[in-house]
Amino acid sequence: MEYTKVSCFLEPDSEINREILTAQMGELGFDSFSETDKTVEAFIPSSAFTEDVLQSESLKDNPLFKVRFQTEVIPDQNWNEVWEKNYFKPLLVENRCLIRAPFHTDTPKAEYEIVIDPRMAFGTGNHETTYLMISAILSQDLQGKQVLDMGCGTGILGILASMRGAETVKAIDIDEWAYNNTLENAEINNITNIDVFLAMPTFWGNINSM
Repeated sequence: MEYTKVSCFLEPDSEINREILTAQMGELGFDSFSETDKTVEAFIPSSAFTEDVLQSESLKDNPLFKVRFQTEVIPDQNWNEVWEKNYFKPLLVENRCLIRAPFHTDTPKAEYEIVIDPRMAFGTGNHETTYLMISAILSQDLQGKQVLDMGCGTGILGILASMRGAETVKAIDIDEWAYNNTLENAEINNITNIDVFLAMPTFWGNINSM
C-alpha cells in the first residue's frame, strides 16, 4: 500500500505537545507514527489523504502549539523491513529485558524477552519515556499487583508487568491500531491476564469504576 508521510514541525516542540499532536492526527485517519529529533512523522494511506486534512481546526487552532507540515509520498514496500532498518532495533534494558521484533534473530539472551510486532504502532522501548518506564518496572515488586497501562501503544509495558508477576493488567488506548496491536502482542508473548480497552468519548466517565 502506498503511504503519505507528513513530517510535523512543532513550535514549541515538547514531549507533551508531540503526544497531543499524535492523538489529534490519529483521529484524522493517520494510522502510524515515528519521531525524529526535529519532527513527528505521521503516516496515512495515500488513498485516504488530502491536503484538506491538514487544515483541520484541531490542528490549526490549537492554543498550545503551532505546527508546520511537509508531505512526501512513500511507495509501497515491505514495512517490516523499513522498521528493522530505520526504527526498531533490538533493545536490551538494564541487561535484563530484551525487546525485539519477530524478524530479529541474532539477539542476546535475557531474563525477560518481549517480542513486539510493531506494525507501525508506537511503543518499542526506544523512546526515552518508554525506556525509563521499562527500567522502573524492572525495579518494582509487582507480584499480585493490579497494573494500569494508560496509552498502551504496542502493550509493551503491560506485557512486562505481567511477566514481572502482576495479577491483572488493564491496557487502554485511544487509537484502534494500538488497541489491536496490544491484543496481538499479548498473544505473541503468551500473556493472558491483560484486558485491553479502546477508549471512546463515553469511556472516560466510567474509568474510575474499572
